[in-house]
Amino acid sequence: MHKKQFGMNEPFISFQEACAFLGFSESYMYKLTAAGMIPFCKPTGKKLLFKRSELETWARGGAAVPPTRFER
Repeated sequence: MHKKQFGMNEPFISFQEACAFLGFSESYMYKLTAAGMIPFCKPTGKKLLFKRSELETWARGGAAVPPTRFER
C-alpha cells in the first residue's frame, strides 16, 4: 500500500485504495467526490486523497460534512 503523509499523524490513502476499502467502483467514487458527498482532499488540485478513518466514519453514516475536503 502506497501512502502519503502531509504533516498529519494519519497518512492519506489513494483513490484506488479508497475504492477497494469501500468496495465501490471508480465511477461511483468519482460521482461521490464530485457531489461533495464523501470526505476527500485534493492538495495539488488534481490527485484525490482520503483518510481511512474518515471513510470509516462516513460509511457508518457519521460524517455529514466532509472534514478534509480542500482544493488548491
